[in-house]
Amino acid sequence: MEKTNLPLLIVTTSVYTGLSNTLKSYLVGLQLTESSDNVKILCTDSYIYGRYYEILDKCHIYYKNNGDVRDPIFYGGWRLFINKEDSPYQVYSEVNEYSNLNGYNGYNIEWIDSKHDLSKQIDLLFNPELICDQIKERVFRAISKLKFTPIIYEKIIKFRRKYNLIDDINDKISNERGKLLGISVRTWKIKHEVAHTDRPYNYETYANKIISFLKSKDGKNINIVFLSTDNDKYAEPYLELFKKDFSHLKVVHFPAKNVSKLTDLQIAILKVLKLSYCGNLIGNRSSTFTELVMWFSKFKTRIHTVF
Repeated sequence: MEKTNLPLLIVTTSVYTGLSNTLKSYLVGLQLTESSDNVKILCTDSYIYGRYYEILDKCHIYYKNNGDVRDPIFYGGWRLFINKEDSPYQVYSEVNEYSNLNGYNGYNIEWIDSKHDLSKQIDLLFNPELICDQIKERVFRAISKLKFTPIIYEKIIKFRRKYNLIDDINDKISNERGKLLGISVRTWKIKHEVAHTDRPYNYETYANKIISFLKSKDGKNINIVFLSTDNDKYAEPYLELFKKDFSHLKVVHFPAKNVSKLTDLQIAILKVLKLSYCGNLIGNRSSTFTELVMWFSKFKTRIHTVF
């Protein structure tokens, strides 16, 4: 298919679509068109998680007066749909109370939906062995096309250097990953989720999972824990847990807010990118944030779900 014949796809943003949902939608467009020339993100300045020019290069951002004469197709959602050409290779399909959230089964955009097999789902599927190589490679190619702003690259390079995650010779990064445990604590729901999204929060559930993992064979290799919270007031019990029962571990808290000049969206994407360097991650089963970490790690981060 000639790129010149492709439509201009525009991912919309709103209070109903956070970072992970928006990026998943954008990756769908990149998979279909193979170029950021044909898919953009429409920013929402009034929403703290809608200003994507804060984290992504301008080539990914939609500007109305950019000279493109094509009529834009606006879309948005949270599904990472399976392209029809990949569908024969994808035997397993995850359809359950997690993957079928909201009963959502398409973008309701004919050009986009016609390219996908809507009968199969891989969303919130955290077992890489159940996802075919064709889908993995297509998503990985789309991720590789993402260009971030200089501040994001600067922060990630600094992080990688600090934790010996730069040199990939002789699997050095793989060895260092095994020493890192990420924990993503999701505590909130937005209004539209209350009626139909089972996304509970309970400290004891998280704590039991953390304790169980750290006492396992893989847990014995951990020496640094990265604790990511979406609300900083919930961090203290976890910090106390590590201080009391796992004092030998170094714990680094990734707060939801900080006193630096970083914006909320910059903090969020930096969490995703940093956690994707951990060998293991404990996260919410029905969170696309957890899912995005998995994909950005290219399945090098093993996910341990709660709930």
